[in-house]
Amino acid sequence: MIKGDFVAFEAVKSERGYIIKDESNMDIGKIQIVEYSKENRNCTFRLCIYKNDSEYIRDIIKSFIEMLFMNEDLYKINILVKEDRELQPFFDLNFHIEGVLTNNTMDASKYYNEILFGIDYDIYTNLKTISLLRLDGKNINLRILTANDANKLLNYYKDNKKHLENFEELRDETFYTIEKQKLIIRQQYVQLLNGNNIFFGIFKDENIIGIIQLYNIVWGIFKSATIGYSIDEKQQGKGYMKEAVNLILKYAFQTLKLHRVQAGTLVDNLKSKSVLKACGFKEIGISEKYLFINGSWQDHCIFYKLNMDL
Repeated sequence: MIKGDFVAFEAVKSERGYIIKDESNMDIGKIQIVEYSKENRNCTFRLCIYKNDSEYIRDIIKSFIEMLFMNEDLYKINILVKEDRELQPFFDLNFHIEGVLTNNTMDASKYYNEILFGIDYDIYTNLKTISLLRLDGKNINLRILTANDANKLLNYYKDNKKHLENFEELRDETFYTIEKQKLIIRQQYVQLLNGNNIFFGIFKDENIIGIIQLYNIVWGIFKSATIGYSIDEKQQGKGYMKEAVNLILKYAFQTLKLHRVQAGTLVDNLKSKSVLKACGFKEIGISEKYLFINGSWQDHCIFYKLNMDL
């Protein structure tokens, strides 16, 4: 029997897998071997977790891949896991997301997406905490959110519920729950992998003071994206949003090599207009009934900025 700090693995040969048990000998999950190649030195397995706890998941992953690397002389290990599981332990152990398999597994008559994680032996032998995409500024930083940020994101939306309702879509009470915020973060991961949306938290002293994103990213001959953002009501007027916009523009133009970034703001949102103009955006004009904001179709001023280095 393979053992970790908190879990043990009991082989089930008839099913090419293992039952995962906790310290009380209770079943908390299972591992199903999907593919194993001695010749290519790789293994792919599906990890099903009943106890969605980061500490347990980290111990399961670490203990099992250690056994595979050491005892089976493998070079590459891939893990399939449902997208609604805690994902941070995979990043902590330096796994990389290699893809998303849509509607790939069924549970309780419902289809779910699966995340495909991978790690090779060279990375495993030098385990370090992965540095998720982060853009550092003088006063703030932008960072891709993880499940560990769900409480901070929820507090941001709760604290600014009244402030943001005039600028964003109508939201019911389920939006203001930890489950909904975790779902939003998982969905952002999928969109990040698909290359059509990059969602950052704006952090000041490890607190979320706003969000900013590049969305509707189009590649090919267009190479364009739209920028959207919001900031804590108490943090307005301090230059943080201007700094955040400039950081994401630098990333869009220098790293992604986009040609054009567009933004839209409500006609009477003078603060947002001021931010865009200060960051070098040019105003095109007014797009009538552009977005459905706070229960009605609202006119927006449209701005754009070009990458002059392309």
